[in-house]
Amino acid sequence: MAQKAMAGIWPVGDASRRRLLITKLKEEGFYLLLVLPVVLVLTGFFVWPIMRILRDSFGEGEFTLRHYERALTTEIYQNMFRTTFELAIITTLGCLVLGYPVAYYLATSTGRRRALVLLMVIIPFITNVIANTYAWRVILGRRGLVNELLQDIWIIDEPLELLFNRFSVSVSMVHTFLPFMILPLYAVMRGIPKSLPAIAESLGASPFQSFRRIFLPLSMPGIWAGGILVFILSAGTIIAPQILGGPRDRGIAFFLGSSGFGAALAILLLVAIMILYLIFARFVGFGPIYSAGEALMRTSAAGSWGRSRPRYLLSAIVTLIGVFLILPVIIVVPLSVNDSKFIYWPPKGFTMRWFANFFTSNDSPFNWIGSTVTSLEIGALVVIFSIPLGGLVAYGLVRGRFPGRSFISSFVMMPLIIPTMITAVALFYFYSNYMRAMFGTVPGIAIPHTILALPYVVIILTATLRSLDVIHEQAAMSLGAGRLITFRRIILPQVVPGILIAAIFAFLVSFNEVVIAIFLKTPFLRTLPMNLWSGVTAEFASMMTAVSTLLLIFAIVVLVAVVFSRSRLNRET
Repeated sequence: MAQKAMAGIWPVGDASRRRLLITKLKEEGFYLLLVLPVVLVLTGFFVWPIMRILRDSFGEGEFTLRHYERALTTEIYQNMFRTTFELAIITTLGCLVLGYPVAYYLATSTGRRRALVLLMVIIPFITNVIANTYAWRVILGRRGLVNELLQDIWIIDEPLELLFNRFSVSVSMVHTFLPFMILPLYAVMRGIPKSLPAIAESLGASPFQSFRRIFLPLSMPGIWAGGILVFILSAGTIIAPQILGGPRDRGIAFFLGSSGFGAALAILLLVAIMILYLIFARFVGFGPIYSAGEALMRTSAAGSWGRSRPRYLLSAIVTLIGVFLILPVIIVVPLSVNDSKFIYWPPKGFTMRWFANFFTSNDSPFNWIGSTVTSLEIGALVVIFSIPLGGLVAYGLVRGRFPGRSFISSFVMMPLIIPTMITAVALFYFYSNYMRAMFGTVPGIAIPHTILALPYVVIILTATLRSLDVIHEQAAMSLGAGRLITFRRIILPQVVPGILIAAIFAFLVSFNEVVIAIFLKTPFLRTLPMNLWSGVTAEFASMMTAVSTLLLIFAIVVLVAVVFSRSRLNRET
């Protein structure tokens, strides 16, 4: 039966071929078993909770469509859906306009310049999104950096109203999601052969014609991959609209909740996201996203072309975009020693008391040390959970050729695609009905954080494993080594740097996450991002800048570890 089922995949002939087929079936069955734990975990803690809110959206106890009718016919909710997708479109276009030249520069440069630009791209990702968003509140405020600068150079007489509107929300969202556009673009561009534009120019094409007719069409998979990814992520965000927007700038994600109507809103948003997800999986695929992991791990490309001509304009544009990326990160440093409880630019006076408050304050709810310890505990558990699970599925996907492999590869990426707000609502339903004891516990928050971290771990470990030569493993096993010994003696030493980088990213995903923690919290457990979120709503301005500075220092330490690990991986490869 198994031979007939697999005849279309592996040929069946004489006895030797049949023995080969049986051996192949056992081998592919082994790789399939490796991915099953992740499939079961995602099904139990991700797919099933979402199916639960689907059921509740049609009414509790009796079937009804009134929730959907209310959501689709009420003008206020129609406007919220419109705001959601308008912000997503603006963010996607802004990320494309800013991200394409940066990705092009990365793909056509070498050495320290490319490394520096890549670090600028990574910094917004590894720093806390709440701190970055709050920094834009400082930059764009009436007495912020932009208004003060424009008044100093006599361009304006009165401060501009740059906050609490669509403009400030869009700027922050573009800054947050720009790395998700740049990395897939860069991954696709670095694979374009450098000889093609050179051949076109040797045949008389101008540099612009060579770019328009050759480079741009070949980079379209990266544009689609980055564009759809940014659109989906920005459609479900709530942080920038809450901190920087007005009432008209808040999308439908704000009203997803535990009621039947809130579940219906979540399902309507999910349907729109899933349509894009299926289009993405069918026509683009997750190849550019997995390739982004390879580009992040090993920045060496096939070669850089076009460097014989000066690129002053491109360098200037990339420099400005780099400043845009790192400005919110560094602006809070001088403000953290501001002697006033209110935010001014430039800072007034000098004090270290905000840092002292971080280490000495025990006031509820701003127990900063306690919340930091909680976040560290959760992050450590996420690393412990996600690395073995992600390593198993990455090894199975890289080495295996079993049926359904592409589906599982796409399935593992779903937590990255589905908005975190929907995941949080689904898990709230799930915990409320089946696991009430998990509310407000470190494992109860660590498990959902593991779900969010798994795509990043799989991407990085997949890139690491693809760089290994399988012949080493085959040689060891042909000499009598079992799978466990082969893994311990051959595979593990080569993937340790990749595991370290994956662990760092998994930890940062957990350490910076706030939405799920808010839904699953209790008065007795608070994470550091939850305190930051409460600080924003409570106008705890100066303390916010001090905490943001400490997080920046922590991110720099992590970034140094990432760079060191990646350099070691490159040397060993």
